[in-house]
Amino acid sequence: MNTRLLLVALEREPDIVLVRKRTRRLAELLGLDRQDQTRITTAVSELARNAFEYAGSGRAEFRVKDDGPAHVFEIIISDKGPGIADLDAVLSGSRTSEKGMGVGLRGARRLMDAFHIESSPGLGTTVRVLKSLPAHAPAVNRGLLTRIGQALAADEQDTNRGVVALYAELDERADHLRRADELKSKFLSNMSHEFRTPLNSVLALSRLLLARTDGDLSLEQEKQVQFIRKSAESLTELVNDLLDLAKVEAGKTVVTPVEFTAQNLFGALRGMLRPLLVGDAVALIFEDAEDVPALYTDEGKVSQVLRNFLSNAIKFTEKGEVRVWGTADPEGDTVTFHVRDTGIGIAEEDLGVIFEEFGQVTHPMQSRVKGTGLGLPLSKRLAELLGGAIKVQSAPGQGSVFSVTVPRIYRAAEAVEAAEEEWALDPSRVPVLVVDDDLADSFAMQRLLSGTRYQPIVTRTVAAAKRAIERTQPAAVLLDVVLAGDESWRLILRLRQGEATGAIPIVVISSTGEERKALNLGADAYLRKPIDRERVLNILDRLTGNRSTTRVLLVDDEEVTRYLVRQLLPRGVYDVREAKSGTEGLAQLLNERPDVVLLDLKMPEMTGFDLLDRISDETNLDRVPAIVLTSAILTLDERQRLRRAARIMSKSDLSGSALTGAITDALTKSSSEAP
Repeated sequence: MNTRLLLVALEREPDIVLVRKRTRRLAELLGLDRQDQTRITTAVSELARNAFEYAGSGRAEFRVKDDGPAHVFEIIISDKGPGIADLDAVLSGSRTSEKGMGVGLRGARRLMDAFHIESSPGLGTTVRVLKSLPAHAPAVNRGLLTRIGQALAADEQDTNRGVVALYAELDERADHLRRADELKSKFLSNMSHEFRTPLNSVLALSRLLLARTDGDLSLEQEKQVQFIRKSAESLTELVNDLLDLAKVEAGKTVVTPVEFTAQNLFGALRGMLRPLLVGDAVALIFEDAEDVPALYTDEGKVSQVLRNFLSNAIKFTEKGEVRVWGTADPEGDTVTFHVRDTGIGIAEEDLGVIFEEFGQVTHPMQSRVKGTGLGLPLSKRLAELLGGAIKVQSAPGQGSVFSVTVPRIYRAAEAVEAAEEEWALDPSRVPVLVVDDDLADSFAMQRLLSGTRYQPIVTRTVAAAKRAIERTQPAAVLLDVVLAGDESWRLILRLRQGEATGAIPIVVISSTGEERKALNLGADAYLRKPIDRERVLNILDRLTGNRSTTRVLLVDDEEVTRYLVRQLLPRGVYDVREAKSGTEGLAQLLNERPDVVLLDLKMPEMTGFDLLDRISDETNLDRVPAIVLTSAILTLDERQRLRRAARIMSKSDLSGSALTGAITDALTKSSSEAP
């Protein structure tokens, strides 16, 4: 006996954790004690990490086989990487790689009963390790293999249930946080209004005193009143920023788009900000903006963002210049305004701090110039409200460049939602659902897919995405998991659990860096923004293919084999239906014709031989290709009886490439023979 128990692809770092878990579980099911379980798990984990880190990918294969009077647990870790040039030196310890490969190989050899390695430069590496099963271990027979398959399937279901429970709890926590955020916004809004009344009174009264309305002031009294007025002005600025922030966060800020030019905007800013300049040490320069096209967006909010950039630049620049200019991107139909200064600059590790509420970078100049710590966070939210974004480049001592990019034409959310509902499918293209609330990003994705075989169906909310899926039945989903007011992580779970949507490939496109979370929830791929056109198209081609989904009927009474085949056939390319017996398989065949049948031979009730005969007898099924998967050594008579089969494959040699290749060959041959 030489039976494969499981095959795991090593394509991402989380796969190393999966291999470690599966190793320990299989060792436990095969009857090895805890100490041996730990030894095997440690050895295999080291080998899997080596394959991933040095070759970029690989696979882990788990087998149980006869070795004389006893059985052994065999694990094979293989890759197609660069190989090991000086293998003997690495194994002897006289040479160790920078990442410590030799240490891992030598450690694995000590922990296992047998260790074999083959490696050649440019041809990859294969490591086989073995551990003998103890005398008290359960007998290795069909019953044990079935129990192992059932246990692995149950583990997977438990993991899925655990993930669902975890994210249900996270959703509840997120709901609490949203409510707390709403309370904070209400508090800030109410308190800001309450503060404004006495502050306005203080400012008005100080103005009367400084105007000498009720009599003259001494020099000392005038100085004291000016201090009072300056403090009241600073507090008023803080209250105004708090109120603006509260409005944006509560969704109560109204966007009022008007048409204006960058040249006129610069003229207004020039007159507004020149009084902030003290002396001639700093020059405020507005470059000519005649080439920047007119905008249709909220001029007041764009001006507010630029005023904040400019006031910060002037405050933190002791000498040199503050330069303002605008650029246009015709392809993206966006306009970007830049403010560059020659001031103190900001360290890279502090760039995140400046966009936090009340976040300020410590610097000696703060003793002379102070701010509220709310200007940049507010500017960031205003830019996002207009469908844009803020970027910053800076280095200590070299100054900073703050840029805000906004769509040239603002489109209200209601208009976007209405446009989304007009999903008209092009029958010559493949529909792909794009879920992204960022107008610039969704527009970029539409441009990226233009001219390809893929038709983007754009939505901005989870609710709209659900409607689009029902109406358009997309071939894939491109999902941004950071949607304003929506929990899009749960959308992945819903799609994976839905009977009609479980096979739809999901590609998460985000800047959050939460790749492991996305893949564990069921996403098929993760891309970090900004996205690369070629990579997106390659992933879509791989997941949807330049072919439709192939319907596969798998007929096998062994749970292990059914589990293995499901793992080997890529989801989204193959739709695998299962039958546990020949009788059940025939019933499914008659009910719905598949593209190809994979079947075992030795099954209760109806054998694979009998099922093949019945397929041949049925007129509407005689063109369905059948591939035999068997562990048996066939006689000449049996092979003759199986001449109708498109291919006969040994279960011990199954692999993803071999199985998909056999299916492709069988379908090609079947279509060429069709009348």
